[in-house]
Amino acid sequence: MSQLEVSLLSGWTERRMRARRPIVDDLPWGTFEADLFTEPELLSARAAWTNGIFTEYASAAAFSQLVTVFLECGAPVDLTATCADIVVDEMAHVELVSRVVMELGGAVPFDVDLETITQLTTPDASPIFRAAELCVTTSCVGESLSVPAMRKSRANAEEGGLLHQVLDRLVRDEGPHAQLGMQFLSWAGDRLT
Repeated sequence: MSQLEVSLLSGWTERRMRARRPIVDDLPWGTFEADLFTEPELLSARAAWTNGIFTEYASAAAFSQLVTVFLECGAPVDLTATCADIVVDEMAHVELVSRVVMELGGAVPFDVDLETITQLTTPDASPIFRAAELCVTTSCVGESLSVPAMRKSRANAEEGGLLHQVLDRLVRDEGPHAQLGMQFLSWAGDRLT
């Protein structure tokens, strides 16, 4: 176990990510008014958003694993490319949520074991079965459940404020993430027993 820590390398890799996901630059950073909240409220928010960093990171790992099994089972090129693109979305979310945490006053201690971040699948199953299993757990369940939770959080955030805008960006991305699993299952239907 170690403390959760994320960073940017910068240089051409950051520029490439920004070119594909310019979602960070136009948000109203520096406008969150922490003095309007009590210390316990801020601590609770920092803990929730710190957990959010990890959940977005874990989603990136899950979709990355899903890309691999899509390739192994010969999934359609566009479906596989969309899944790979979702990994980039999730890493952009890691950055967004990390920046929110900094606006709130910094992360709380959060232990992680990154060596166990990928999801276990049925070991001896065919690639198409493992892909279906990951689609159900990652996309159809995990991402689908996050959409209404984020919408509720967005509804409770100050309209037009930083948190509302960040949650709005997250909600817009999560919908297609939740749909990917159903797209795969539709394609894989007759190929599954």
